[in-house]
Amino acid sequence: MKDVIQSFFDRLNANDYDSAFQLVDDAARWWVPGALPFSGVKTKTEYLAIARAIQANFPAGFRLTLGGMVAEGGKVAAEAESLGVHKNGRTYANKYHFLFEVRGGRIVAAKEYMDTQHLAMLIAPA
Repeated sequence: MKDVIQSFFDRLNANDYDSAFQLVDDAARWWVPGALPFSGVKTKTEYLAIARAIQANFPAGFRLTLGGMVAEGGKVAAEAESLGVHKNGRTYANKYHFLFEVRGGRIVAAKEYMDTQHLAMLIAPA
């Protein structure tokens, strides 16, 4: 299971979003906390569009570096850190905790916890 998550992040970091999201089940649901424009529960298609839009706002690239992972009973908990310079010139360096559900080698659900205030400040008007 951890290999699925590692591969997902490796593909995202290679800017191969189509390949990364081949590892996500078509019926998957992705949850993000807070009151951000993309908070709440999203379908695979909705979240892929969000991920692409976010990536487009980082002209020099955006990386998510995995830290520790723990797998048990079909779930993978993963720590990650982001790093990128937004098109507005601000550096985005957030910390995340993901809880993935993996079945049959595919991600069927994800909860993405992060510092939502840090992200809100990144996208706030100057």
